[in-house]
Amino acid sequence: MLFSIIVPVYNVKEFLPRCVTSVDKWNTKYEYEVILVDDGSTDGSSTLCDLLKDKYSNIEVIHKPNGGLSDARNIGLLNAKGEFVIFLDSDDYLADDALETIGSKIEVQFPDILFAEVIVETNGKQIGVYRKIGLKERTTYDGCTAMISELQNGKFQAMSVIGIYRRAFILDNNLLFKKGILHEDEEWTPRVMANAKKVEYIEFPFYVYDIREGSITQRKDKTKNSSDLIDTCIDLDNYFKVHPNVLLRKLYRGYLARLYMAAVSECMVRGNINRIQDKITRGFVWGKWTSMKDFIKILVFCCSPKVYSMLLERARSKMDKPNSVMTIKTL
Repeated sequence: MLFSIIVPVYNVKEFLPRCVTSVDKWNTKYEYEVILVDDGSTDGSSTLCDLLKDKYSNIEVIHKPNGGLSDARNIGLLNAKGEFVIFLDSDDYLADDALETIGSKIEVQFPDILFAEVIVETNGKQIGVYRKIGLKERTTYDGCTAMISELQNGKFQAMSVIGIYRRAFILDNNLLFKKGILHEDEEWTPRVMANAKKVEYIEFPFYVYDIREGSITQRKDKTKNSSDLIDTCIDLDNYFKVHPNVLLRKLYRGYLARLYMAAVSECMVRGNINRIQDKITRGFVWGKWTSMKDFIKILVFCCSPKVYSMLLERARSKMDKPNSVMTIKTL
């Protein structure tokens, strides 16, 4: 069994050696290839990619003009040879024995998706773990059932790096990343899960997510984040409102309403609301409540997005813990 580890590279010269070393140090019976997709780097990362290829026999390098994270991942997917794909961001790294543990699970179950756990760290210190809340080991799900279980447990983890994916499943269903947007995982993961026939989960932290200053998720001006997230909510609402699973449709569209309100509130709190004013409509959230609590939130938002935003900002300090991957927290 061959694994393809897809690593988009853009101006990460400082972190790339750690990323690649974390893969190469594995002592495993499983074969793997590392695909470094240089996305038009300008800091010397391009040259470093070529040097790493010369050093390690199982590294392939693709140089391309800058097109963003989604484009780089898509290029990696289309050029990969492995049966299963791991997405590894170049400023993150893989935990010890990651491939051995994951491979032994996949070898038995051969799922469309295997979800695992992600360690969250900053400045070298572990601060939490991202996981799929609601999924259990030794339980086989279809993708829709897995989504329902998550949503009923109050969270939906959209982070793409938390999963290992069967490449043929992704390509056969044309499940590529949408190019040119931020929050690409929020757009991609629900579509992938909704199409999966077999999903497994393993309680094993195989990936280390390093929160650092200067990364895309830590940028100060998040107007584009909010704008792209609003567009994503609208696109996914159109996608799921015709889904045949009634319970999934209801729960996920309720989740989208909360995500939409959070995106609008982020811009309102930061004073950037005028830049996305033409995208805002109260009608998007109305009717999407799944509980009395959600009904009250939506009612407050529809009466006064400003008041909702103030309440959301007040709740941030209590909710800002690494149990959800959403950059913009929901109230």
